[in-house]
Amino acid sequence: MSALETADFPDGWERSPDRGREIAMERRDGRMTVRAIRSALTDGDGSWNLQFEHGVENGYSAARPVGQVRTRKAAVAELVSLAETAEAQLDEGSSPDDVVRAFRN
Repeated sequence: MSALETADFPDGWERSPDRGREIAMERRDGRMTVRAIRSALTDGDGSWNLQFEHGVENGYSAARPVGQVRTRKAAVAELVSLAETAEAQLDEGSSPDDVVRAFRN
């Protein structure tokens, strides 16, 4: 069982199926995804690159790097934190485009 449990999800988010070196959470409306991709095998867990992915108007998606961590446990914690941040901004009335701009900075 993955460390990414449903109890950890912010409202409106769900776990995406694990894909080998990748773990992710997706917003139920499909517009946003936070993803961690294991980039290198070293002693132990390796390195995990964090991405924020969002849908754009033409039906494609764009991914933005938002950090890097060393362990799977840290990657899961960061995914939950990123999803909570995005959801909080949406709850405060930010548009999805505003959320994207916040992740750019």
